Amino acid sequence: MSRRLFHVGIAFLLIYGLLFFRLEMVQIVNAKSLRNHPLNTREITLDFDGPRGSIRTADGEIVAQTVAVSGSRNRLRQYPYGSLYSQVVGYISAKHGGNGIERSHNDFLAGNDLSVRIQDGRDLFVDQARTGQVELSLRHDVQLVTRAAMAGHLGTAVVMEPKTGSIWGMWSNPTFDPNHLSSHDLDAAAIDFKLLNSDPVQPLTNRAEYQRVEIGSLFTIVTA
Repeated sequence: MSRRLFHVGIAFLLIYGLLFFRLEMVQIVNAKSLRNHPLNTREITLDFDGPRGSIRTADGEIVAQTVAVSGSRNRLRQYPYGSLYSQVVGYISAKHGGNGIERSHNDFLAGNDLSVRIQDGRDLFVDQARTGQVELSLRHDVQLVTRAAMAGHLGTAVVMEPKTGSIWGMWSNPTFDPNHLSSHDLDAAAIDFKLLNSDPVQPLTNRAEYQRVEIGSLFTIVTA
């Protein structure tokens, strides 16, 4: 009897050890990858109603901002230029999380990043409500020209400053209006998201960043 209890005890210890190991893997080793997984929308959704910094171009145009509104939710994320910057800036949604700069820089924009929260010694003792502001390398005048050049064409165009590699313009077609996804009308936002997500031409995808295509003839550069 005592031998059987000993074996049962060993089995329980092994099971507990495996569970503890798995828990450590999830909470510590894999925490960052799970947190940033595209299907994990929980964290960015929690930040939807909070204060949020603006996103602007290199020449000062605000392309994403949070404004005060009346209603059950007192803040609304707005994109003044609609689809012009949507595939770079992305969107934030109360139901569908976010993508683009809104997702990749969420902690900074929402003021959760330590570089935003702690700027001097006093911030260690007093919690200051701050948000981060993101400045893109894109230029508004160049972005307008880039969009005009792609009018009626399926694909993407990128304008790069050759000396520094700075991206001045990036436009993909088809595109979408992020204001529909950030709307407080969650039913309308859900319908719009479903239509965009099921569209075979994938308007939510930034083709310049994520789509792989075969390159053209490199030798043409020599013979042209």
